[in-house]
Amino acid sequence: MTGTLTQIDGKVYDIGPFLEKHPGGADLLMLAAGRDATVMFRSYHRNLDKARKFLASLEMVSSTPFEPAVPLQPGTFDLDGRSSSSGFYDEVRSRVNQYFLDTNQNSRGGSWMLFKTITCLCMCAAAYYVGVVQGYTAAACIMGLLLAVVGLSIQHDANHGAFSTSPLINRVFGFCDDLIGGSALCWRHQHVVAHHADPNDATLDSDSYDNWPLMRLNPAMPKLPHHAY
Repeated sequence: MTGTLTQIDGKVYDIGPFLEKHPGGADLLMLAAGRDATVMFRSYHRNLDKARKFLASLEMVSSTPFEPAVPLQPGTFDLDGRSSSSGFYDEVRSRVNQYFLDTNQNSRGGSWMLFKTITCLCMCAAAYYVGVVQGYTAAACIMGLLLAVVGLSIQHDANHGAFSTSPLINRVFGFCDDLIGGSALCWRHQHVVAHHADPNDATLDSDSYDNWPLMRLNPAMPKLPHHAY
């Protein structure tokens, strides 16, 4: 059971019985196992009240934290929204929720997503054949751009659990990251856990420093001479 314990708001829960019922799939939920997942829990659910009702149905193993919670710095990205000095996240969440209500759209996938995905993958396959098999360099360059599109708009959405309402379909298309030379498993930890928990933090957000010092992706990081170019 210890492998399925998580800590949220200072309380320890066993998420094991909920793995197969989790709307986002077991893969996403297991990212919370063995760690304080308070920030992940708050950042990942647009409807916090609904998420907290689900949380209340889980077995609370202990009210004693098994790892010290990392305090949120005042004035930064306080995901609770209610105690943030700026209220930024609370306002963004409210506007996003209202958008989906006003447009009557589903926040996950749909026919357009499937069409875009099939089109993109077919174009990648064609560019691979012409560029790599036939040896036309220009097509290989186009293939490189298309692979970036696969990473940005297919595997990204799938590994976020947003490609489809089906966790299985999300998992399958999440492996597009492996197809383009990455790792779906590593991406979920690096992006979902490290980036979304502390976005734009120069020391905690891995997206800020994973290309350092070659590229400067965060204005809070020091500027080196070659960054001018």
